[in-house]
Amino acid sequence: MNQHRIDTFDNTRIMASLLNVVLHTLVPFMVYSTGMWPFSYGNSEILLPDIIVFIIHNSNMNVFFFMSGFFSVFLLNKSKNLNSFIINRFQKIMIPFLIAWILLLPLILLSFPIAQDISNQKFLFNFPLWLHKAWLLFLKYKLPTGHLWFMLYWCIYFLIFILLNYFESTKKLLEKTSKIILPSTGIFLLILFSFICRMYTRDSIILNPLGAIPELHSLIYYLLYFLIGCLSYYWVLNNLKTNLNPKQIVAFSILSTVITLVCLHFIKQDHFNSFPLKFTLVIFSTTSSISNSICIVLLSKKIKSNKLPKILLDSTYWVYIVHIPILIFIQLLFYYFNLEMSWSLILSLIIPYMLCLWFYSIFGRQLMRR
Repeated sequence: MNQHRIDTFDNTRIMASLLNVVLHTLVPFMVYSTGMWPFSYGNSEILLPDIIVFIIHNSNMNVFFFMSGFFSVFLLNKSKNLNSFIINRFQKIMIPFLIAWILLLPLILLSFPIAQDISNQKFLFNFPLWLHKAWLLFLKYKLPTGHLWFMLYWCIYFLIFILLNYFESTKKLLEKTSKIILPSTGIFLLILFSFICRMYTRDSIILNPLGAIPELHSLIYYLLYFLIGCLSYYWVLNNLKTNLNPKQIVAFSILSTVITLVCLHFIKQDHFNSFPLKFTLVIFSTTSSISNSICIVLLSKKIKSNKLPKILLDSTYWVYIVHIPILIFIQLLFYYFNLEMSWSLILSLIIPYMLCLWFYSIFGRQLMRR
């Protein structure tokens, strides 16, 4: 396979990781609170954080699962056999997932009562009370996964992928399908089924599940990207192209995103009961999501791999796992000392990510078996 193609997808992994860092950092600075962060900085005027979060959220995880599918086939073909592939994935995905769920999720739950005390200006070190409130949150969400939801979905998709490659009758199914469904057809099917999935959501946005029980529409939605990623390996291998015009994709991405944002901002929630309005919003939300995802890949193609430090690529999965708990407590520290909002934003973008890379170089590399 062309090494330039592999470098492009490696750059895409780095780009998606960095965009995720930006997304998480901006959440407490949003005007419209999501309720998924322990606290808010009280921004009531500047909508820019909301816009950036929406754009990244609407496309970034699409790219993540697309890349997961692509590299699943890539790594399977590099492995000696299916058993060695399963062992490798178990070590690099399942074990880190379980460790992160046991060690990091309690810290995130603990941050909510701490943030509540700081917001109420009644901060006293009361660990037993914080622990009790964190436990109540755990019970409320019934085995919450928090930001680790994507790892749960990842494990489900890998199970499907392994089953497809385990039985002789289905072992070549993906490769045969790639010869029937060409890239342009794949994009059309992605648009069609993404549209259907979004029609079953409240406001056309695929929200991330917080609990261990998958939500059907989001499970199917991200599975589509995973499977398209699997097929894309064979498309790249056979040098099949989509003949997409990058300038047109960028223009279409901007137009559809602007229309989607305008609809979300000005259409009242009760208007979603109107089918024509919901239908229109879902069309532009779907096209915005897919075109933005393609733009991330196109932008990654422009980056020269030899100019990037290797640790940025090696640590992408690590950053997905540990960035949020580190970020939350760094931001809580700034919040406690009433650091000015703009400085909090700048430092929150830099310090937690640098700490992620530092921790990775100390012990993360060994844990992730790099």
